[in-house]
Amino acid sequence: AIGTSIGDSTFRFTGENAYHVWPSGFIHTAADEQNRQIQGAASMNNRLVLWSSRSIMEFVFMNTENEFDTRILHTGGGFVSHHGVQVIKSTLIGPNTDGIYGFNGANLQPVLDDWARVIKGGINTQRLNRSSSVHLQQRGWYMIAVASAGSDHNDRIVIWDYVRNRFWLWSAPHGASFLAKDYDENGAERLLVGTNDGHIQTMTGATKDDGKAITSYARTVPLNLFGEKEAAYTGVQSVVQNSASAMELKFFIDKRGLESKEIALSADAGLNQLGNFALGNAATGTIGDTRYKTTNNNLNAKGRDFQVQMGGNSPWRLRRMYITARDIGKR
Repeated sequence: AIGTSIGDSTFRFTGENAYHVWPSGFIHTAADEQNRQIQGAASMNNRLVLWSSRSIMEFVFMNTENEFDTRILHTGGGFVSHHGVQVIKSTLIGPNTDGIYGFNGANLQPVLDDWARVIKGGINTQRLNRSSSVHLQQRGWYMIAVASAGSDHNDRIVIWDYVRNRFWLWSAPHGASFLAKDYDENGAERLLVGTNDGHIQTMTGATKDDGKAITSYARTVPLNLFGEKEAAYTGVQSVVQNSASAMELKFFIDKRGLESKEIALSADAGLNQLGNFALGNAATGTIGDTRYKTTNNNLNAKGRDFQVQMGGNSPWRLRRMYITARDIGKR
């Protein structure tokens, strides 16, 4: 038990004592160099690891079961949550006010160095201790529910696909007070989301949520083709999956949207025609098969950082994209 009434840096636990009497109760103070509040604890490689917002410690037994102490493993960074931390591949993954970090037992390294990279405006750091996370090992996902800036409840879910090192952002309009998982009848992992009003939700393959179309977007990280130099971005060639509904492509230069360059890609009905035989409705392309089509767009824009945003209210897929740019040097 962490956060006892005795003090913010003390915890209670039970176990055998030196005379093999069980259970015995113990109270211990696990203070870092500034006696900060303990934020959480987890078992990693048969070690009990505790942390504050700025330090990570290890609980160690000395000689007998009732002789114990803590030692500091790392200072200068920690985690600001208990339920927001997961053990993935012998590494603690969890949140801090800056972003998401990983601790491998010796070093603390950023996984996401700035919340604002995936959540516009960042997060409400005062509610970060109420964050909740889950590890979906079969998908290779670490998921954490946090409160966005200005929100009092967990209204955003950040997904880190650690296999591909990609990030996704979901909204949680009903609030995500906790994240957990169980297994279905086939042994597959199933995500569980506990809402603020006491319901438990899971994922489904539906295209609408409460009658509203589900829309998804993904924006690439800023790409500078010529280092600090300015570039003339002249064209983009995209290879996207054929879709019955429109897919949107938006282009950004130095994080400013090029509104005149927005395009909507709908199904190419010609892809659904085999000779004289129509697959579905060849006039509208409603079958939306799995083949791909290529589209070219002229940009004629100048700047340093280039980004692409893809999305829509139907499933979409981007196979590849080619950016044409010319180095125009510094001004």
